[in-house]
Amino acid sequence: MASKDPEIVRLVLGPYQTNCYLVICPETRVALAIDPAVRTEGIMRAAQQRTARIEQILLTHMHPDHIAGVAGLKEATGARVLAHRLDAELITSQPVEFKPAMQTFGIQPSSLPELLPDVLLEGGETLSIGQISGTVIHTPGHTPGGVCLQLGHHLFSGDTLFAQGVGRVDLPGGNLEMLLQSLQRLFTLPAETAVYPGHGPSTTIGAEKEDNPYVR
Repeated sequence: MASKDPEIVRLVLGPYQTNCYLVICPETRVALAIDPAVRTEGIMRAAQQRTARIEQILLTHMHPDHIAGVAGLKEATGARVLAHRLDAELITSQPVEFKPAMQTFGIQPSSLPELLPDVLLEGGETLSIGQISGTVIHTPGHTPGGVCLQLGHHLFSGDTLFAQGVGRVDLPGGNLEMLLQSLQRLFTLPAETAVYPGHGPSTTIGAEKEDNPYVR
């Protein structure tokens, strides 16, 4: 669990308006980048403006609109890339299904090895960002290897939970039953937990338990 509040920067990137987050330890200026969608230059500029050093890149899932900037950001920073094992397996085992979406983001199938994670997650890991630590939560449903990151009363939910919405399940690897189970796991968090989703505005666990039309 996080012992202090991180500095959180949201960047809205790419044709699908993907939320990329910089999570910065205020003491050490060490940063985690979450879901670098596109425009590595913009992510780097935001970090440099805040004297932050990106040392890790977390992929909440491996859909093309969340990973297009991975290779460039890793090259620019030397950061380790973390993603769940099941999503790494999905994207390598079903490249044909993902090919059209990848090409929309300028990702060629031949560049796939550059996008694969350095660290394969299972869920339950402690992730440290400078002097801040949090927990990786495995939340399958939108994809088999979807993950969220809980840092104290902050939750980065990827495409599992949105403000007034949830992740779609009609893409390769999607599963409605698993998604509903993942949502119930998230709804055990305190109501005041701030939720930072992969698309759209922030919300809270309490607001989504009360008003999200997809999970009533």
